[in-house]
Amino acid sequence: SQEEEKIKWKNECILLTMEHPLLDIIGEVDESFLLKYSLDADGQTLFSEIKHNKLFHHLQSDYHPVLVPGGATQNTARIAQSVLN
Repeated sequence: SQEEEKIKWKNECILLTMEHPLLDIIGEVDESFLLKYSLDADGQTLFSEIKHNKLFHHLQSDYHPVLVPGGATQNTARIAQSVLN
């Protein structure tokens, strides 16, 4: 039956994902932090300059951010895993 075929496929499925790993860093900071590092509130920034190293140390020591694995591929794999299970 179609239901049996669906279960069989579900049990035999192997999902491989490849990506460049990303890490979301979520922290609640004050306006002085944003000004110090030239950041916009509710904005996105690609941190690739050496000057951003100080930002990470400052954020970690004074604001205790939450580190969340991110990346579109990883999130897609998580959703697929929950659907297939």
